[in-house]
Amino acid sequence: MSERQKEAAIFDVDHTLLRGSTGAAFLLEAFKAGIIPLSLVFRVPIEIVKYRFGIFSFQDIGKKMLPIRGMAIEKLEHIARGRYRQLIQARIFSQALQRIEEERNKGRIIILASSSLDILIAPIVEATKADHFVATRLQADESGLCTGDFIEGPAFGKGKLHKVDRLLRELEIPVGICSFYSDSMYDLPLLDKVKDPQVVNPDRALRRIARKRSWRIHRFRV
Repeated sequence: MSERQKEAAIFDVDHTLLRGSTGAAFLLEAFKAGIIPLSLVFRVPIEIVKYRFGIFSFQDIGKKMLPIRGMAIEKLEHIARGRYRQLIQARIFSQALQRIEEERNKGRIIILASSSLDILIAPIVEATKADHFVATRLQADESGLCTGDFIEGPAFGKGKLHKVDRLLRELEIPVGICSFYSDSMYDLPLLDKVKDPQVVNPDRALRRIARKRSWRIHRFRV
């Protein structure tokens, strides 16, 4: 008898597994630590609204990250392991944790896939006991200082699909047999590839598409 094909359940993070944005929470803590200007924090609500209405640009975000250029990656990681970690874990939806456990009980590998930075996703990986994760990684120079660029581009839109697909190939799991949970129209490239697209707390555009295609829609709350 042939071995059963491995399957995976993939989860977006911001607004899907937890309330709010990992990036916004981190920037606030970074401001409190005195390493970023208040002007960058003031941009957060605007970027969140743009994200939810489908007019968000990750390239613009990259340009706005100039204040952390030249900063030690180790310092950013220290903030991510501090109060931010407790705050962000407290925002995780209990329904999301239950759904992850249900998928795990079906024998599926749990993968988190986020456009957020890898150091910001680490506490959610820890809390959910995910098997693997995909995220955007900051580039550092030989001295460990942030260059302001991303390693192999951001895990956003088609970039997320590419990074997830590469991980799945390494795990020998076809993307076409996986489930993917997401809140955003920006994740349509991956939602269109999986067998079982699941929509959580969707933005207006994704909700419209999900209803048209009869995709399942979930409402997770804290």
